[in-house]
Amino acid sequence: KIGATYDLPLNFSVSGSFQSYPGTTNSGSGNASASWVVVNYTANPSRVPGLTQGSETIALINPGSKYYERLNQLDLRVARRFQLGRAGNVEIQVDIFNSLNSHPVTTATSTFGTSLNTPTAILQSRLVSIGAQWHF
Repeated sequence: KIGATYDLPLNFSVSGSFQSYPGTTNSGSGNASASWVVVNYTANPSRVPGLTQGSETIALINPGSKYYERLNQLDLRVARRFQLGRAGNVEIQVDIFNSLNSHPVTTATSTFGTSLNTPTAILQSRLVSIGAQWHF
């Protein structure tokens, strides 16, 4: 993660932050501290006659053999400060989150079946925010 701010003439400033994380997961099934994608098959007595317990979860891939793609995000801000005399100053700002509009999968279905690997969440798309701060 890295960030920077640079002041420009006429009371403008630009800033940005870049963050990059490895493609890991905690999909809610399997080992909660796993940094890899867990793919399971749940067997129950209706599918496996003679199964004595209510269900059995079976890992279908070796631990650590599947990961999500890397998550990279660039956030940018342009701001300008206006002096208001004795009332302080107002800063108008425009923020662009996920400016590269990357869309890596952050979670997916990990249970064996027709929906295996179906994305259930991705990184939020590009988002623009306009704001103001009054410093007095």
